[in-house]
Amino acid sequence: MGHAMKVLQKIRPDRPLNSEGYPAYERDWREEYLRMLLVNTVSDVFYASEDMLAGRTLQLHDFAADEEPEFMARALVYARTEGLMRLQPLVGLAVLSLASPNCFARVFDRVVITIADLAEFTLALGSLGRGQGGRMVKKLAAARLERLTEYEVLTYSGDGRGYSLRDLLRVYHPRPKTEAMQALFRHAAGKSGTEGPDPLLLPRIAAFERLKKTDAGRHPAEAARLISEGRLPWNAVTGAVSEMTPVLWRALIPHMSLFSLLRQLSALSGNGFEDEWRKKEEWLYGDGHPEDIFGHESGEEGKLEPEHVRVPVFTEDRPEPRIVERFCDPEEIRRAKILPFRFAQAWKKVRISWLRSALERAVDLSVDNLPEIPGKTAVLLDISSSMEGQPLLAGSVLALSVLRKAGENSLIRLFNTRSHPFAPQPGESILAAASRITAGGDTDTSVSLKELIRQQVRCDNIVIVTDQQQNRGDEFYTVLQAYRRKIDPEAKAFVISVDPYIYGMIPAEDDKTFYCYGWSDQAVSLIARSVRGYGGLVERVRALE
Repeated sequence: MGHAMKVLQKIRPDRPLNSEGYPAYERDWREEYLRMLLVNTVSDVFYASEDMLAGRTLQLHDFAADEEPEFMARALVYARTEGLMRLQPLVGLAVLSLASPNCFARVFDRVVITIADLAEFTLALGSLGRGQGGRMVKKLAAARLERLTEYEVLTYSGDGRGYSLRDLLRVYHPRPKTEAMQALFRHAAGKSGTEGPDPLLLPRIAAFERLKKTDAGRHPAEAARLISEGRLPWNAVTGAVSEMTPVLWRALIPHMSLFSLLRQLSALSGNGFEDEWRKKEEWLYGDGHPEDIFGHESGEEGKLEPEHVRVPVFTEDRPEPRIVERFCDPEEIRRAKILPFRFAQAWKKVRISWLRSALERAVDLSVDNLPEIPGKTAVLLDISSSMEGQPLLAGSVLALSVLRKAGENSLIRLFNTRSHPFAPQPGESILAAASRITAGGDTDTSVSLKELIRQQVRCDNIVIVTDQQQNRGDEFYTVLQAYRRKIDPEAKAFVISVDPYIYGMIPAEDDKTFYCYGWSDQAVSLIARSVRGYGGLVERVRALE
């Protein structure tokens, strides 16, 4: 406990102030730790340097490990699996390996999910002066490598992560339990020999080796066959052929993960697809008018109904039907666990109407899977200059997601030093609405709440999406107290914090206020749970098995 207190004193000065000198409040250290894990921003932050943030994250990891390692372990799992973050959970796991080997062992496989995770974790161990870890670390890491697949070998065999797959095999010494696994390890270590991989033991790797020897420019059909039959990963293929063509992309698309497909949409446009899509688009319409693939007709609740979804006509040798099908498959969207703002990033880069519509549909489907938020809700979105960039993009999508799940009685207001209402257009997707929101100006976090008081608007829930930085106007908590006195004493407040600053706008003693952190739509679920009386984020993490 003594070490923990010294760490905490370094993090917190005597008088909490935000970066502009406005009063702020200390939150429970568990909330501070979760905020750091879930926001995970160590660059492109308006008020904080990268060095300052990196130093504070290590201090918080040390503090959590010293104070309550069991909570830390659950927090790492939550951040990795529900918050969809990688870097800080892996760094935290490296810290935990020394502080509490038992807690570390219980959560290792739930935090280190991919081979890239294992490489980052091993790098973090070295950076913390732990070398390659002790016996427990090596045992668990070796067990993970003993589950290695051909797909992972093809995906992660390259360098550039500090530790290559070959390095990891040398460090952790996994033991193959089958002939196929022994062949896989030998290939990953570069010891396949001149005869190459056995196609009976390693069919996918054998297909990849044949692809490397194929002139894809002269024999595109053969290259495409090898890609398709071997179900080869995109990064292995793009590194093996001299030039990607539409024919090769067509073979790749059905086997790419949804996240990989999302990341490669720009590359697809740059490899001849954009011109081809524009020239060959033919639309099937009841009225013959050119509109997006998903029309704006809607059912009684304002949602797109299946009979109103318009589909383009495609020829069989083109990949577009599969792209649309995958981005519009609710189950695949659920399994992919992609941060909603990633779809927004891709949406901004593409210009093909049906593809943009498919991305819009993907986000709307992911929100449809979230629980409803009971009661009338006011959503207040910070659009000041400090929110510029990814915080605003993520914040806009989250704010509009909350609005959609809160029902027709709810409202959204945008604010900097002024507050004004914002209304999604009838049938408008979340991404399309978010694209109309821009950042600028100073910050008065209380201005929208003052407007609700002035208009006597009673709300059960007040959700503010912000980086919690203020340089104008009255303190948010002071106005929140006034709202409760004048309008609704039982109003709950929810702060969705999208940047990793230390202090909060509301003191921890306020039992009607709940904090959510990060860019994942898990914030919507947390709000719905808290409204129903299931407690806040800390309670949710503590309940993890």
